[in-house]
Amino acid sequence: MSSPLFDTPDAAEALTGTGPTEAQAKAIVAAMRKAVSDNVATKGDVAEFRGEIGAVRTGLKGDIGAVKAELWAVKWVLGFVLAIVPVMAARLFGVF
Repeated sequence: MSSPLFDTPDAAEALTGTGPTEAQAKAIVAAMRKAVSDNVATKGDVAEFRGEIGAVRTGLKGDIGAVKAELWAVKWVLGFVLAIVPVMAARLFGVF
């Protein structure tokens, strides 16, 4: 078993020794404990986040595949246009 993130009895005892009353120290420590425990990710939070990242990654892979396919088509159309334009220009200006 792991140790707790925030040891409240030790913290309250340390505060009591520096000036606040025991009740004040316990109130301060309770507020600190709540702040610490409310902002700690659980294993469930991490697993959920990993699942979301996996879904985003899968979606991005699909989008990248679609963009690659479109670029392949653009490359061939552009190659065709670059091959045909000089021929058309030569015919237009009577070179052939």
